[in-house]
Amino acid sequence: MSSSGWKLADVHDIPPMADSFSKGWHSVRWFFDIKGFGVNAVTRNKGDWLTKDHDEVKTGQQELFVILEGAARFTLDGKKVVVPAGGMLAVEPQVVRRADSLKTPTTMLIIGSPKNKLYKPASWS
Repeated sequence: MSSSGWKLADVHDIPPMADSFSKGWHSVRWFFDIKGFGVNAVTRNKGDWLTKDHDEVKTGQQELFVILEGAARFTLDGKKVVVPAGGMLAVEPQVVRRADSLKTPTTMLIIGSPKNKLYKPASWS
């Protein structure tokens, strides 16, 4: 549903990206034509990764992970943290992070933007 200046959608109605790496990823930024920050969602089954090991040192992005349904186990610089549905986790750029799905389905919203500089979308998004 949309009108002039706004658009409404359920995360599961946003088409998933097609390539194998991002299978299950919903390009929220692209769907809503958001240009000021990165935002995507991913839905996966128990035991699947939600986001692979990475840091954001190169981009300088802070990331906010929001578990919309299910539950996720994050590994943050080697420390395990479980985040249930409704939970939010903020992560600074230098932290090596990974998230794995603990339930079927688990849907996670990811919001990111660099600290103190203009956001530029990644080439893959």
